[in-house]
Amino acid sequence: MLISRAQLARAKKLKLPKLSETEPNTGTVVLDVTAKFGVGIGKLFAPTWQMVMGVKSGEMSLAAYAARYRDIYLAARASGAVQRLFDLTRDCEELILLCFCSDGRFCHTLLLAAWLRQEPH
Repeated sequence: MLISRAQLARAKKLKLPKLSETEPNTGTVVLDVTAKFGVGIGKLFAPTWQMVMGVKSGEMSLAAYAARYRDIYLAARASGAVQRLFDLTRDCEELILLCFCSDGRFCHTLLLAAWLRQEPH
């Protein structure tokens, strides 16, 4: 399965199906992992509002953000959310992680995609 990222607005224009936590998933599905709109399993991979606003205001460095986001990822992993995500996307060709970040900028979805690719599944 390919794991990639996309901006929320662009994905909404394409009208891609959202990841279902109750029905089988196939083809390409999207998972919103934003602090604002993430729900269900997506919320478990979202940064906190404090992190988002800290980076926007310059009060939090990207290194500090990445370290805190790693803690969020590890907590999600410990709770079984990473395995659940792999189970939900077992028959998918592509999982697109949604966010608001502009292309070419630092983004938690890039970290998340890299960590997910390293997981045995």
